[in-house]
Amino acid sequence: MIRVLDELVINRIAAGEVVDRPSSAVKELVENALDAGARRVRVKLEGGGLDLISVEDDGAGMVAEDLRKSWLRHATSKMVAFEDLANVGTYGFRGEALSSLASVAELRIDTRHVSEPEGRAIVVHGGNLVTDAPSGWPRGTRVEVRGLFAGIPVRRRFLGTAQAEAQRVLNSLVRQALARPDVEFRLSHGDRELLAVNAGDRRMRVRDLLGRVVEGMVPVEWSDGNLTVTGFVGGAGTDRGRADMAHFSVNRRPIQAGVLVRGVARGLGLNPGRHPVCVLEITLPLEEVDINVHPQKREVRFQAEGPLFHAVSEAVSGALDLRGELPLFSPSSPEDGKDQGAQPPRYAALPGFEPEPPHAQTDSVSPDAFPFPSAGELDDDRPPVAAFDPPTPASRDQGDLFASRNPTLVAFPGSQRAPEPSEPVRAFSQAGIQILQVEGYLLCPLQGGLLCIDQRAAHERVLFEQALRGLEREGAVPSQQLLFPRPIDLPVRERQTALAHLEDLRALSFDLEPFGGTTLLLRGVPASIPQDDAEGLLEDLLGAVAEEGPSRDTLHRAFAAGYARAAALRRTQELGAEERSALADDLFACREPWQTPGGAPTVTRISSVDLSRFFR
Repeated sequence: MIRVLDELVINRIAAGEVVDRPSSAVKELVENALDAGARRVRVKLEGGGLDLISVEDDGAGMVAEDLRKSWLRHATSKMVAFEDLANVGTYGFRGEALSSLASVAELRIDTRHVSEPEGRAIVVHGGNLVTDAPSGWPRGTRVEVRGLFAGIPVRRRFLGTAQAEAQRVLNSLVRQALARPDVEFRLSHGDRELLAVNAGDRRMRVRDLLGRVVEGMVPVEWSDGNLTVTGFVGGAGTDRGRADMAHFSVNRRPIQAGVLVRGVARGLGLNPGRHPVCVLEITLPLEEVDINVHPQKREVRFQAEGPLFHAVSEAVSGALDLRGELPLFSPSSPEDGKDQGAQPPRYAALPGFEPEPPHAQTDSVSPDAFPFPSAGELDDDRPPVAAFDPPTPASRDQGDLFASRNPTLVAFPGSQRAPEPSEPVRAFSQAGIQILQVEGYLLCPLQGGLLCIDQRAAHERVLFEQALRGLEREGAVPSQQLLFPRPIDLPVRERQTALAHLEDLRALSFDLEPFGGTTLLLRGVPASIPQDDAEGLLEDLLGAVAEEGPSRDTLHRAFAAGYARAAALRRTQELGAEERSALADDLFACREPWQTPGGAPTVTRISSVDLSRFFR
């Protein structure tokens, strides 16, 4: 039987698209404050936002008549006709946020417009107006949301801890603060102040929120008719394995847009799997951006992605004066700004090296086909040369498989254990295949083509799995105390994450303590990491935890990935014949040999068909 749902059920279902957790509720309320012309926005949380969300602003406020209509569904002052949607310059426009919140929480709004003699307040609960009375609110607006999802237990079960939800709110507010340096933002959770930035210029805002990373950034000023690109971009050596430091806003609206990330990466000439550090504002005519493509307005659609892609790339390369340094031939040159991307390679069947039969070959490899390793899968104490007998104690002391040749590289530390009953097959060594090294790539003949291994990416994969297994086995990392402790300035969200997880970080040998203001003091670092790389690893680790939420697995995986990046072989490093075979064997003994922890490919197969194309 088909039934027409009642209004409250309809609103609660619709609310799930707009407000799915405290961070999305805060985003909507802060956007309303900015649309009202606020220059100060203060957010208060209790219980991660589930108990209380309070957003105060000094904006224009509302007259009593508007206040009474503000919580109704699709009530908005931003547009009248459908045609207005093409020229909406405000953050909000649908009139859904307050209505959604009123259906899943208790909503109180205090406001006073400058034209009114006194303030006014309403309370809405369960989709019904409960109170409409005078208020002593001085000016602007305060919106309080209490008991978010209290009447929908199933929704609460999918949320994180109070600390995790507060971290998500902080992440959201940082994005909004970077897009609006002219506005003062403050955020507190209980009695802890998580964010406090004053209004100022963009460079000061980037410095306040991203910390010392701004020292390696250069200004971007580019314009071509109606399209402008301004902000800051990190120079050489500032790229990261994660995209969490790439911030974009379009017409002052923080957004996520792959075409912009790809444009900056192209302009910087970044390798696959590396992401830029940037804070960029793109300004273009309103009619060239469709902002009504995502329920929470996180994404937009551009009318002309191709010109935008090339504009961002040119703006970045011009700012860093990299035009003469970029390669003449680029791996991909998308005409419409979309990432064409090389097709994932078809991998040789190892260890037999037989080419796949035609009916079994595929053009893509599913990530699910190569699950991440679990503890106990790999033997990280294998000897540096191919062998089938258990390594001797002397060879165990050599640590990393390249330690005898490259003493600066050390294996992930941990207590030794007995070898597995059956050692992995050393296919390359056993077959006696000659492996050539060409500019950091290992080439070996296979039946029907060539196997090409990126030696740095391969070594990174091997070290990652060794490190992850060592952490699962030991639970902690050997530490080295610094002779002279280092004061460090971290981006605001990473700093708050560090303060909330000091004990977890000490288990990973990062000995941190508050040092006043926004500074932390680093007293100890992991013994397996060069001291110069430790601070960058710490930032990557905190960034991963801040983005994905705190958990033991997140900490371990982020640490292992950072350790692998810091300790992996350089592409310029020459390897002996035995070392090349050992690296290939170790790579294909991994549970996920096809890519680095950051997603960059480690190996590809060049078929005889591919080779024949070069000579046509």
